[in-house]
Amino acid sequence: MLLAAGDGVPIVTFAAGADEATALQRDAQSIDRVLDTLRFDVVADDVRLLADAAARAGVTHLYYYATPRIFARRREPFDEELFARFAEFYVAAFARASARPSAAPCRRSTCSIHRPRPSKSRWRS
Repeated sequence: MLLAAGDGVPIVTFAAGADEATALQRDAQSIDRVLDTLRFDVVADDVRLLADAAARAGVTHLYYYATPRIFARRREPFDEELFARFAEFYVAAFARASARPSAAPCRRSTCSIHRPRPSKSRWRS
């Protein structure tokens, strides 16, 4: 919402929580801003779905907040299955999402702090 309020046009992705994504879209519209949504599961969906949406929208930045259900009953002090699930979300899926096939590189979010983008930039999270 912060990006939309600042005149960016974010694409908010979600695997679950369609109602929350729709509510964000409504909130943005209520202040005359644009916020797009895209159902995308970082583990199960083909990353080309994300790359195609990013290319169509002219996305310049990636804010990655994908996360699995964090609270789980552990069997031992170190649970290899749980570690593998977290590694899939936080490492492997992030690598796939940030390896864009388009010519424009995906910049780290700190670039926008040091060198603000012109208004109407496209963003995704």
